[in-house]
Amino acid sequence: MGRRLQVLAAGLCCLLLGICAGTVAVPQPLEFQIPERMEQQCFLPDQITEHIFLYPGSRDYGAISNLQPLMVQEMNRQFQGSLSRKATLADIQAGEYYRISITDENLYGLHTTGQLLETLEQGELGWDCYITIEDDCILVKLRTLSLTQTDSSAVKSHYWTIQSMETVGDSNQRIGYNAAIQTGLQHTPDATQAFLVRNSYGFQVCLLCSDTIDTLVTVGETSVYGTSSFLDAVVAPGTTPKDGVFSFPALAARSTSFQPTLDFLPTELKQQVGLLGNTLPHIIQRQGLTLLQTGLLTAALLAAMGAALAVWQKRIAGLGTIRKE
Repeated sequence: MGRRLQVLAAGLCCLLLGICAGTVAVPQPLEFQIPERMEQQCFLPDQITEHIFLYPGSRDYGAISNLQPLMVQEMNRQFQGSLSRKATLADIQAGEYYRISITDENLYGLHTTGQLLETLEQGELGWDCYITIEDDCILVKLRTLSLTQTDSSAVKSHYWTIQSMETVGDSNQRIGYNAAIQTGLQHTPDATQAFLVRNSYGFQVCLLCSDTIDTLVTVGETSVYGTSSFLDAVVAPGTTPKDGVFSFPALAARSTSFQPTLDFLPTELKQQVGLLGNTLPHIIQRQGLTLLQTGLLTAALLAAMGAALAVWQKRIAGLGTIRKE
């Protein structure tokens, strides 16, 4: 009877330690809504703008310019009667163009700008364009297609096409690329390059770099998940998680990039994802075990092993007593 009580007590002890360790090891994630950045007038350095804006020296300038007459026709066809007036070529040429890099790769495993360039070049390239007509604002997404000829294996790259057009409710509340980059420059003033990145989850980030990737700024309204200690450790100095400015080295050191599952999301977000299809328009961060959490888990395992060893030794001693008798 006493041996059974010892076994039961050891099991309960292990269970309690396991629950405590598990509770600490899997803290409830917090959610912060980052407000949509307002479009604002800002003057960015030339070394920054030449990487993100369409200008005569850009390598895509000729292809995008050749696509502009088709953009006029498609915009007037798609929004016939809903615009304050018909779009003209002058409207399209005066649009604000932003170069977008689209990738599914884990950016948190990178450390240098050279690695980032190599990674982004393996993904898809695109341009987002905001066309303003009177009080109307149209977002046009331009993307490349790769066509393989039937009689040859040659692939024609950088074949540009219009992926989609959509109206923006308030032109003053469109995604503020300029505002995000300006915010990032306030924390990384020596940055010489900026990259706008969109991944398969639907969120957009702005990476500001010198020789290393220094700052990550979220663009547009999105959600950030993580424990409070994790988020406090990765935000840029002097900011809060809601500001959406993160230290990329801190993120790279602490983050594990993963594709979120529906089981991880709160119920209300599961419903939104169901309505949106398979897209998950949220930045989701998750950290590994801390030193304290690892210690608690180790203590729980050691306690379980110690209890099992004690029971085994007790049983052996009991068998020895029986044999002597």
